[in-house]
Amino acid sequence: MPAPEDLLGDALLLTQKMLELAEKDEWEGVMELEKKQSALLRDCFQQEPPLDRSASAEVIQEILALHEKIFEVASHFRSHIKKELSTMKKGRNANRAYLSHSS
Repeated sequence: MPAPEDLLGDALLLTQKMLELAEKDEWEGVMELEKKQSALLRDCFQQEPPLDRSASAEVIQEILALHEKIFEVASHFRSHIKKELSTMKKGRNANRAYLSHSS
């Protein structure tokens, strides 16, 4: 099995790819990579010898920062979808009102 530091590096690469996909609104891809990333991180922290956390702190901080950016993109996307759904609901209500008055 690869060294914990290598697993952590692979997790960082996956996190970077997750952000790229999130910025393209490819959320299924983000979720698929998140599963792989989660498994890598689990393996990374459960291995013997353990991960040298002080030496890997910078990579861990970078992963956390990327996750924060992904959450920001997701929040923006969710807000956009919420507005679109609201507009659709208003249109549907207007259509119902028109149909009920045209009969």
